[in-house]
Amino acid sequence: MKRTKMSNDLGRWHVGCRAMLLLLCGLFQSGCIQRSEQTATIYCATDREFAAPILDAFERTQSDPAHNDPAAKQGSKPPSARAVPGAVPGPIAGAVPGKNPASFGPSDGQQNDGQQIVRVFDVEASKTLGLVTRIEQESAQPKCDVFWNNEILHTIRLQKAGLLEPRRWSIPDNWPEGFVASDRSWVGFAARARVLIVNTQKLAQREQWPMRVQELADPRWKGQCGYANAMYGTTATHFAVLASHSRALEGMEWSQWQASIKTNAVMLAGNKQVALAVSSGELSWGLTDTDDALIEKEKGMPIEMIFPDQSEGGFGAVFIPNTVAVIRRSPHPVLAGRLADYLISEKTESRLAMSSSAHFPIWPGAKEQSRIETLGIRRAKIDYELAAEVATRAAQSANKPQAHLP
Repeated sequence: MKRTKMSNDLGRWHVGCRAMLLLLCGLFQSGCIQRSEQTATIYCATDREFAAPILDAFERTQSDPAHNDPAAKQGSKPPSARAVPGAVPGPIAGAVPGKNPASFGPSDGQQNDGQQIVRVFDVEASKTLGLVTRIEQESAQPKCDVFWNNEILHTIRLQKAGLLEPRRWSIPDNWPEGFVASDRSWVGFAARARVLIVNTQKLAQREQWPMRVQELADPRWKGQCGYANAMYGTTATHFAVLASHSRALEGMEWSQWQASIKTNAVMLAGNKQVALAVSSGELSWGLTDTDDALIEKEKGMPIEMIFPDQSEGGFGAVFIPNTVAVIRRSPHPVLAGRLADYLISEKTESRLAMSSSAHFPIWPGAKEQSRIETLGIRRAKIDYELAAEVATRAAQSANKPQAHLP
């Protein structure tokens, strides 16, 4: 009798333990209990020179939360590149080509007990599209936690595919319209502007300068103006905006304008190449990004930047933000959320505004502003989700990569 009772008690104890384990697993999965997460993976479709110091700073804040930003204080140790065992394949900060990333630790020999961010950067050949495709291919079992994209079109592509996690972002209620997803799955921050870059030796009189994007199709500029391949990056986003907003080309049909620039303007590989061609005098002017134009200006080249479409009733200048998102079913959701909020913080925007790229902060009332003057510049009102929808339809009908508009 005693043995039977003891057996029954032991059975109930096993059932209770199993139920408790199932309950704890459920709480972890639901986020009611935060997991201890030491690593997270970010896919970065942005320049490594800008991203790496910001990610290093985030790691330092996690290893010592009371220490706001040790890098800014004298005598702090330089950030070290890290790789984590089991990291997803790809170009990782600090890894050496042909070596196993897992064999690399902090370069100063010190052990970091805080959270670490594994970085996977895009490559020039595939640009943003490569990382976006990778996220799509990994959707059944995500390896990426956070996606940082230096433009917006492909981020919306992931949003519409249901691959991004809607969340409460640490941003004020007056965040600019159009720079946060309709389902709150991404946030735009630290923008670049699309500008016309003019060679002031070839076009010495200001009255000669182009003032509208539409002028890429003007026959008087045939062979003298240029733009970047619209398959990728900010040019793809810009062209999607022009195709989806009827006011953008001041009454000219998108299809007519797009056909005209193919024969009238010179298409180059990227925005940097456009800026170089204009600064060298190969072209009189072109369409590029503020960061590429600024590099040439600060080198002392004979160029000026023009924010286009500023006339009364004009469309206004196009500002294209960086975007950040947490991947749906992220393997490390707690750390991913903290990293995502850090990236869109005013502190991060200040870093980007003061960098060589001189990004434009989105944070309302930001203390640090870009050194590129925008006082009096009218910004275009853009529905980026509409632009992405138009780009998707064009790609589906033409059976071409999404960002290309035929």
